[in-house]
Amino acid sequence: MKTYVNAILPLTLACLTHTVSASSSQHRLVWDTNPSSQATIGFTPTGSRNHYVKYGLSTNEIQWQTERVNNTQTFAGSLTSQFVTLTDLPANSPVYYRVCDDSGCGDRLWFKTAPNDNSPFTVVAGGDTRTGWTTRRQGNQLIAKIRPLFIMHGGDYTNSNSASEMSTYLNDWQLTFSDDLIDGLSYQRIYPFIATHGNHEDGNYNTLCQVFGVDYDQNGRCDAKDTFGAFNISPLLRVYTLNSQFKNSGWSSYATAMNNWLANDLSNNGNSTQWRIAQYHKPMYPHYSGKSDNTILYTWWAQHFYNHAMNLVVESDTHINKITQALKPVGNSYSETTTGGTVFIGEGSWGAPARSANDPKSWTIDLASIQQFKVLRVTNSNIEVKTAQFDSSTSRLTRQQRLDDPLILPNNINWWVASSIGDTLRLKKATSGKTIIELEDTTPVDPPSNGQVLKNGQPVSVSGNKSQTLYFSIDVNTSGTLTVKTSGGSGDVDLYLQKAKQPTTSSYICRPYKNGNNEQCDVNNASGTYYIMLKGYSSFSNVSLLASYEGVALPLPTSVPTAVPTPTPSNTPTQPPTSQCGSVWSANNVYTTGDQVTQNGKLYQANWWNENSSPADNSNGWGVWQYIANCS
Repeated sequence: MKTYVNAILPLTLACLTHTVSASSSQHRLVWDTNPSSQATIGFTPTGSRNHYVKYGLSTNEIQWQTERVNNTQTFAGSLTSQFVTLTDLPANSPVYYRVCDDSGCGDRLWFKTAPNDNSPFTVVAGGDTRTGWTTRRQGNQLIAKIRPLFIMHGGDYTNSNSASEMSTYLNDWQLTFSDDLIDGLSYQRIYPFIATHGNHEDGNYNTLCQVFGVDYDQNGRCDAKDTFGAFNISPLLRVYTLNSQFKNSGWSSYATAMNNWLANDLSNNGNSTQWRIAQYHKPMYPHYSGKSDNTILYTWWAQHFYNHAMNLVVESDTHINKITQALKPVGNSYSETTTGGTVFIGEGSWGAPARSANDPKSWTIDLASIQQFKVLRVTNSNIEVKTAQFDSSTSRLTRQQRLDDPLILPNNINWWVASSIGDTLRLKKATSGKTIIELEDTTPVDPPSNGQVLKNGQPVSVSGNKSQTLYFSIDVNTSGTLTVKTSGGSGDVDLYLQKAKQPTTSSYICRPYKNGNNEQCDVNNASGTYYIMLKGYSSFSNVSLLASYEGVALPLPTSVPTAVPTPTPSNTPTQPPTSQCGSVWSANNVYTTGDQVTQNGKLYQANWWNENSSPADNSNGWGVWQYIANCS
């Protein structure tokens, strides 16, 4: 690494003693190789000149080093970006930095390098942020709450790929940063992302290197070859990024080069990690009838994925949500397999309007027309895939919580619940290295009344096997706070809490999502009966379960006799429900959740954000509209 300590020292001291700030904005951080030791810092220079980066491994800026800008790019004629690549960083460590220039130093930022061992981590994967800016911003804000190690972006950053739209996108990206107070100083955590080329970048195949500083082939040149590459995140995961748009006319030589490289890399490096994930933009088989199948991508990649145990593929473009079974190529299409294959998830909708999820395949587990991205939890033995929808109710993880547990997830995320599997798709490996889906135990269980009744403040010791479920209940006769927690012991047990009924893996009011046995649920203004389920993520023993509450005792209810009228028989036939109807549906309007419209004498209510989706044609099980009543 280059250092310029002597030349920059006067300015360094100025940064520490005066409230001056650098003229830079639109910060971004990219991984394109060796993320345990390298990262590329990007920003938009404004105003002053001679930008550089000061950085260090603690918040003591006197000990920081400096690195000059090593790459300047101009996108779409007017959006200038500068990049500083840091190398020789320690693995699994925080890196603190500021962007500086002749006028001073800017905001304090920090990121974390990837581990170089089998430490688990959390990832966010999604795409299509090009429109629906309000929803895009909600998704960005959710990133700041989740605190992933890194982000995989599936392309289509903007609609027209113009300088003005890209500038807005970069401004919105700042919402992904998490606010931290470290050693008494205000910092923001910035999250590295891995960039993909989408079809809305087709007007400029240099978008990734011009806007994000991507250099997948590490040759220092900005060209279309910077749209595909692969590298190890850690010994746990190798990420492949491919360019599905090379299927377009005029790009055949690039397609050949990419596919030859892919075959070679999978053969030589594919088994260097425990797991393999690929991302590209266009799905092979979109789950929306308005999109054609991209069979050329199947021809290019399907057999390679299967032969070399590509465990998971993230697709975008269609603006819907889907998860599939583990698949293997058979002839000209895929077939479900239970002995090991590739699982596909997607398809975009990180802001872009959700289209109708109306084209399920025989091997689709479930699909939906929602705004979402995927949250992945990667461990040595499993990958868990969850689908996060965007709203403001999610709690915010702290820096210390993420430091304590790399797999913890915030409370109150609006998780999508998939048919037959719940809110979590669990992947494990067959002996071949290919993916198999770990299904939930569907063996009938006793009703909650047969579970052990807990006493206030009295812990019990519990043990069980992997996937075994244990049930408990507690009656809360106050209007105070209920705390249910597990602690100690060995193994890993998961805590689920529900009121008035037995919880399941898809129905609960609290699920801490923590690694290990230290989990806790708090319910304010609790009263009534609460049911607890403990499920073994792995075998567990001697774990303490404690339920306690305090507050004002509730008065006993007074019974009041109620007169019950005698029903009068009627021979009048039952009529369809009717309702006063609102405005007539229009293909030119945008509708959000809860909006009601009339079409053909029927009242419909919107399930999700949508545009140009006819209620009459989109009110089936996966439709964006729900039929409410006939109009009066």
